[in-house]
Amino acid sequence: MATEVDEPKILAERTAFVGGRWLEGGDPFPVENPADESTVTELAATPPDEVRRAIAEARRSFDEGVWAGLPARDVYGVRVAKSELGYKSLGASSEKVTKAQHCRAEVYLTRFGWVPVDPADVRKVVLEEPPGNRPLNDEMVTSARQRLFGSWEMNWMAYNFAQDVELPGSGGPTLPFLMYPQAQTVEGTLDSLDPDNFKYEITAKELS
Repeated sequence: MATEVDEPKILAERTAFVGGRWLEGGDPFPVENPADESTVTELAATPPDEVRRAIAEARRSFDEGVWAGLPARDVYGVRVAKSELGYKSLGASSEKVTKAQHCRAEVYLTRFGWVPVDPADVRKVVLEEPPGNRPLNDEMVTSARQRLFGSWEMNWMAYNFAQDVELPGSGGPTLPFLMYPQAQTVEGTLDSLDPDNFKYEITAKELS
């Protein structure tokens, strides 16, 4: 059982949030910037028993919490342009967007329809916006949290929100989601997350 600790001032402190409590984390592991593979920061690994408890708590909250029954879905896409809001971490840095895939979330609210929410991008602002490891009460972080709940900057293009995807003409397994390019040979399906054996390039250009 991990030791309970005080709420951290920055996310880079080696802690984990499980079941409403901040816990002391384990050994650190690097977090890489997908744009250039540089190490942004280090986060703490959570002990296996706490991971299992976190999953159980999330399931309980999903079934019984205040948000229980709220329809939600993932939307898969790619960032295609730089951020005009000044966030270096939330936009493409060049026309090459091969590593700019991003999954957003939406929830369905009565009278409003599908509403975007994006806590993952708020976390990117915390960890990756210079100088890095910004406090949770930092002005840029709070601005991103407010801006990205209910809307998103239109420098991202959605592909789909499908799950359990069966590719036409494919003899391979059903895909849990479709965000990365897929390829098959006579030997089977290639691993789309293995850059040494499956290479591709995605580019984006603004049309006037």
